[in-house]
Amino acid sequence: MRSVNTAECRFRLVAVILFVALNGSPACTLDTAGLLHEGPDVPDHGADADGGVDLRDDGVDRPDVTDLPDTTAEDAEPSDDGGEEAIEDDAGDVTEHDAGEDDAAEDMEIVDEYLDDAEDEADAAEPDDGTAADDAAPETILCDPAGSDDYCLGTILRQCNATGTGWAETPCSLNCASGPARCLGVIPTNVSDRSLMRAGPGVLAPAPAVQWIRFSTGTGRIEAWDASRNPLPDIRPPGAGLHAASGIHFATQAQPDGAPTLGIWSVAGFSLPSTVAMAWAEGPNAMVILSSGPVAIEGILTVGASVTTADLPGPAGGAGGGARTRGGGAGGGAGGSDGSGFRDMGGGGAGFGGGGGAGGTISGSAGGAGGAIYPGPTLSPLRGGSGGGGGGDGDGGRGGHGAGALQIVSGESIRIVAPGGIDAGGGGGRGGGPRGAGGGGGSGGSILLEAPRIDVGGGIAANGGGGGAGARSTSVGGANGQNGDLATTAAPGGAWNGSGTGGGAGSSADAPAGGAGGSSDSHDDSGGGGGGAGRIRLNKLTGSVAGFLSPSLATGAATEGTITLD
Repeated sequence: MRSVNTAECRFRLVAVILFVALNGSPACTLDTAGLLHEGPDVPDHGADADGGVDLRDDGVDRPDVTDLPDTTAEDAEPSDDGGEEAIEDDAGDVTEHDAGEDDAAEDMEIVDEYLDDAEDEADAAEPDDGTAADDAAPETILCDPAGSDDYCLGTILRQCNATGTGWAETPCSLNCASGPARCLGVIPTNVSDRSLMRAGPGVLAPAPAVQWIRFSTGTGRIEAWDASRNPLPDIRPPGAGLHAASGIHFATQAQPDGAPTLGIWSVAGFSLPSTVAMAWAEGPNAMVILSSGPVAIEGILTVGASVTTADLPGPAGGAGGGARTRGGGAGGGAGGSDGSGFRDMGGGGAGFGGGGGAGGTISGSAGGAGGAIYPGPTLSPLRGGSGGGGGGDGDGGRGGHGAGALQIVSGESIRIVAPGGIDAGGGGGRGGGPRGAGGGGGSGGSILLEAPRIDVGGGIAANGGGGGAGARSTSVGGANGQNGDLATTAAPGGAWNGSGTGGGAGSSADAPAGGAGGSSDSHDDSGGGGGGAGRIRLNKLTGSVAGFLSPSLATGAATEGTITLD
């Protein structure tokens, strides 16, 4: 509401009084905005003793205009415009005089002078800042900027602005909730600090020249190479916290129950185009990407084992065991043993969502036991795959490494677009060296996706690796098993050859357990068992799987759940 200062009030009041004095009976009122307007008829206060009207009605007789002294001819001025007033001259004759208009003109001059003075005084009281008085008046406080007045209007969040003079409206994609009023958001599993969902304002979207990407889960570094493997500038350099140039935040967080530490990247969106040949992760920590915006995977993202010549476990995956040694991780396969003469037994494949295959038996002597299934269909805490057991004999093949752990959370949606996909395949067991048995395959890792909507048009796979073959002869080693792949089919074990038996196959979409290594009474060195499947978990409100999951939902190693909102 416009404020009216004292000078302006005086100006308006005087205008009212003068208007009444000059015009007589029409009544006027002054409304709350200080505007002059015609009011209702003035009530009859009764005539005084002389027949006049007393507006004050205080019981005191006041002279009527008829009691005023007559105007003499000397006081009268001749009229030029025909206005007539009857007066007596000194001779007693009645003459016509145009006095009314002269009196009105004189009165108006007085009014104009007074009004001009009052208006000047009012102007002097106005703020001298180049704005109108209306603009200078303080704005009306409507709400609490601290948020106590915020509320939901259907799916719209109405929040008081910083000055308390109005409201900002935000559409809530997942509905609006009160106590306090807020848009509901996704609470990521395993991540205790919810603020990390919005800690990174940058979008992770590689430039067109980028063909290869490596995530380092221990340092937060994201490296890039072109098609010729020439290094490009880092997408994000190593270091914790927010990297200002990229807008990508990185943090680490411990998990309970001895589970691996999380390496967490926070972004506002993540896009992996099909032009990227592969993006992979290495490091001691499980890989987590938190995106407040949408995620689209059109290329290949992998946390699989042995995906490069560095031959490493996936992030937070267990290492394959050396000769005669159990593999790392909760589902590590047992190591193979030495038999009589040149006869040695293969290592067991690792387990996780499916059990690992046993190492092959030679002349009644059993190979290493396959790794067990270990709990965690919800993938909370987040764990990687396990390593296969090493083959028997000092020349026994090393077990395949376990695949890593990956969690992607989006506040909006996750799309896996064909032919792209996410892979967490276990490493293949190594074939036995001369006179040695083959190592068991590593198990598949874990893939946890969380978003209001998840659509899988491509593929998601966490297959175990194939077991390595036993030595072909005392001078030629056996063949390696293959790594678990982004496919529904099993990774084959190392092939039978010479005096060595073949390794067991890894898991497949419909068979989550690894296959056993080849057994024989006429061969010297047996192959290792295949690695079991990892685990896949899709937490969502809606979506579809038009592509494939391996292991499939029917096996129980892949499951679906719902997201938690707050």
